[in-house]
Amino acid sequence: MTPAARASAVITLLDAVETALAEDSLPADKIVSNFFRERRYAGAKDRRAVGGEVYSVIRSRALMSWALDEVGLERTGRSLFLARLAFKSGDIDVFGADHPHAPEALEDGEVDAFKAMKNLEWTDAPLAARLGIPDWASEGLIQRFGYDLSRALTALNTLASLDIRVNPLKRQATYGPGIQGFQAVPMSPIGFRAAEPVNIRTHDAYRSGEIEIQDEAAQVATYLVDAAQSQQVVDLCAGAGGKALLLSALMRNRGQIYAGDVSAIRLDALRLRSKRAGCRNVQIMELPESGKERDRKLMDLYGKCDRVILDVPCSGSGTWRRNPELRWRLNDERLRKMVEGQRRLLAEGAGLVRRGGRLIYMTCSVMPQENEDVVDAFLALNAAGRWRRIDFRNIWTKAGLRGAPPPSQAANNLDLQLIPHHHGTDGFYVCVLERGQ
Repeated sequence: MTPAARASAVITLLDAVETALAEDSLPADKIVSNFFRERRYAGAKDRRAVGGEVYSVIRSRALMSWALDEVGLERTGRSLFLARLAFKSGDIDVFGADHPHAPEALEDGEVDAFKAMKNLEWTDAPLAARLGIPDWASEGLIQRFGYDLSRALTALNTLASLDIRVNPLKRQATYGPGIQGFQAVPMSPIGFRAAEPVNIRTHDAYRSGEIEIQDEAAQVATYLVDAAQSQQVVDLCAGAGGKALLLSALMRNRGQIYAGDVSAIRLDALRLRSKRAGCRNVQIMELPESGKERDRKLMDLYGKCDRVILDVPCSGSGTWRRNPELRWRLNDERLRKMVEGQRRLLAEGAGLVRRGGRLIYMTCSVMPQENEDVVDAFLALNAAGRWRRIDFRNIWTKAGLRGAPPPSQAANNLDLQLIPHHHGTDGFYVCVLERGQ
């Protein structure tokens, strides 16, 4: 692809992302993958260049939107790309270039706007625009990070590295992943991190189930479940099963893991991954979102489970490095409803735990409203010693994690809150609750 053709592709994709945000439809990564699936002539370098530019614009969308407001341009894929060129002091010759796939030539008003944006004092933009803070998230981010807000958001706006783990059922961690360019991560004993971008899905080790893609934070969270090989575990919001599969391997295919989710598509992916990974103790349950049928499917598990994992649906604010457009999909009302759902799931999951068993509540969020606040509200309703928090540091070494427990960014000393600029992982929260005898 020529530079002009790449520019046209970026604009087309940005328009599609803007439409998806307005309609709350496809995620950006799906939009990009669909685009190139229909254009197989595009080479790997073109895909990386176009995709990288699209995500750069998404990460800086708030700042680009501020610039467009300053010069009176409506936000579109074309104008966002133009603002990005102005920010980078780029060349506008790609517009109207002598190429069949070039973007249309700029109108006089667009040229004037481009020149005006090049002369903007970008550092004078509001803090929320420079850091990409949506209105709904400002209170929670300030509460979490305080004076460290700028450093935290800079990390959340930086492209994440690729983390993988070996599958203990098929490969020993001491042998490494069998792929060049990976280094061991500091906390997970089976995790590795790539220094450069790698298309891991093309490697035999991935296709054979010897390795899996999983951020180190999720690996750590799964280790903190600390399930014995004979125990009965429920993963109530299993999704595509990353934690269930790792737990299956850590339990050496013994005991029983019930992996439930409301999405048939995600559970179909789990079935394929489970077969590839050689997991035989994972029982998959498709659950309705609510109602009597959901209660019926869970009835036999009430009060009988040694461990219940609740990786609840959340804002995904801890994954903005990978999914930067997520921040623009929420608002105050949606966050409120999400928190209500998290509280309902926590109450439901608690009912499945046997006496002396544990519930592990987790999110890929950095928002206190979704993390400590949800657990605090649950404990306030379940006083008199029925439930207690377990200090994650007391589980760390026994569970098999590497090194000393890291400093947590949680509001208390008992829960684990991982954040990118301190731990090098996604933002991830884990609280271990134990039911009284």
